[in-house]
Amino acid sequence: MNSKSLIQVLIQIVCVFIVASCSTSEDSLIVFDIDKATISSKQFNLSSIANSVEYVCLETKDECLINEASIVYIGVVNNNFLIADLNGCYMFDSGGRFIKQVGRKGEGPAEHANIGTVFYDEKTKSILISSTYSYADGILVFDEKGNYKKTLLSNTRLPDWTILNDSIIVSNIPNYLGNSVTKAAFISLNGDTLSTVANDDHFRMNGSVLNLNNRAVFYTNSNNKYYMRNFNDTIYLISYMQKLIPKYVVSSSDHKASNELRADGNKFANTDFDYIIPWSIIETDRFLFVNMFRNKEGLVPYFYDKKNEEFFSIAKSIKSDLYGFTDDLTGNILSFFPQYQLSDNLVCAVLSPNTILELKKKFPDTINLDFCYLNEYSNPVLSIIKITTDRL
Repeated sequence: MNSKSLIQVLIQIVCVFIVASCSTSEDSLIVFDIDKATISSKQFNLSSIANSVEYVCLETKDECLINEASIVYIGVVNNNFLIADLNGCYMFDSGGRFIKQVGRKGEGPAEHANIGTVFYDEKTKSILISSTYSYADGILVFDEKGNYKKTLLSNTRLPDWTILNDSIIVSNIPNYLGNSVTKAAFISLNGDTLSTVANDDHFRMNGSVLNLNNRAVFYTNSNNKYYMRNFNDTIYLISYMQKLIPKYVVSSSDHKASNELRADGNKFANTDFDYIIPWSIIETDRFLFVNMFRNKEGLVPYFYDKKNEEFFSIAKSIKSDLYGFTDDLTGNILSFFPQYQLSDNLVCAVLSPNTILELKKKFPDTINLDFCYLNEYSNPVLSIIKITTDRL
């Protein structure tokens, strides 16, 4: 074979590869029909997705009081729980006993303003914390025992971000006024912008600024990173080639999240028409859990069974009146929905002590959490759920 023929064969191989790659990308796009799932809302027991649940009662002390309404992160670091709300980041052992606070609120070294993002880097065994509002803090870096090491990207505001690899951070770009040029940026650890992704959420402001326009969700599954911007119907796979590849799309004709809502925060708070906004996402090997923010109903849980390619809306439990999976594994009446991912198939939900105490008062024989010694001022209770890969 002469060199010209060899080149022609190689070109053909490359073309076939490109076509196959494009086809695979299109075929892998999964569409969630929200309208259909909402109509066929179902109740589920926890045993349909999991094989165990463990309740962890977090120790309550003055130095580690957690505001459950403002929790931004729950993860596992060296077999300890790392939990952060807007005001502080705290470490507890596997039994829920308080160990120490990681960083502190302030303006000096190892200090932060309100916490925006917390990330545990498995490769470097480092805990990284950034603030929501402060430009001065940058990203604080601590070792896995919570000791301060250094600060990255000083004088840089990064409220929502993740680490793509050892040298690249992916950051959401706020879009408060609807005219942002970019929606995400790939940034080096030195603060250099390597590349950006064009914004596709445009709207004209005609009312009060809606702070939710700033929000984005990043999550990890099977070493892949995913990104979804608020008020956007698409969940993207973050490519190591610094691209956003559409992976899941939320489809609805009956529910809306229009530019009209984005452009006026007052209208968002008082609107009467039905809207739906993907709010939090957790993906395991077998399932995808998505909390949808719905008008008047608040957060409503949906989940996708990858194996059977089925998408469901989860109804409220008849007894507990809570959205989520009813705990039939331990016999408790509690219902909950995964809120935080601890590993690929280990997830976590937060239970309010007040909710538990109210249910215990109504159903004293169906709440078996006496070992928690709960009162209305207690820290939240964690429900640690081991997700199976062969259920449903």
